[in-house]
Amino acid sequence: MLEASPRLKKEARKIGCEPNHIILADLMLSSYTNSEAYDIAYSENISFSAKKKIEDRERVFASEGYKRAYENRKRMRKYNTEEVEVRDKDDIVKELNTIVNQAGTDPKLKAEILLKIADLQQMKKGVSGNDDPVQFFFPISCEKCPLLQQYNQVIAKKNEGRPRDDFDYELKPDELQRLIEQQAKEVKDMRRKEIAGY
Repeated sequence: MLEASPRLKKEARKIGCEPNHIILADLMLSSYTNSEAYDIAYSENISFSAKKKIEDRERVFASEGYKRAYENRKRMRKYNTEEVEVRDKDDIVKELNTIVNQAGTDPKLKAEILLKIADLQQMKKGVSGNDDPVQFFFPISCEKCPLLQQYNQVIAKKNEGRPRDDFDYELKPDELQRLIEQQAKEVKDMRRKEIAGY
């Protein structure tokens, strides 16, 4: 058996119906069938015979209390759904501009509204894509890496005249450091030229 909350009982007294009438009306407005809504709202009558349940269901749906509850809930739902209005950012900015014009001489209110307009316009700018384009740089492949090419040249000079199976691939730390420093210098030169516009 459903136990109605104090708020529901108070609302039922105000409308002039039973709390179960309000529950039944809400279920009916939520697209339940008559029998489903009745079985939920009047769960204490589950043990009734089928014939008795049908008679009681027809009695409840024909009662004035249920009709008042249904109309009241329907009116409340209509009021709540009609009040929602979807607006985009342009509409909001226009409404805020009219409010600024009507604000009179209150500088604090005008400043707050103008800040809101600025925030909305920044959001609009971000959404519309007026920001600077994002650039992606793909890494170069290993075969094209200048550092690897220099390494291969040094190894080739070091092992000049030796058979390939007998190559020494190790570089001394000072040779490797020299290669890295040379590469870093070339990168700095390239950046300097790029900034200068060469």
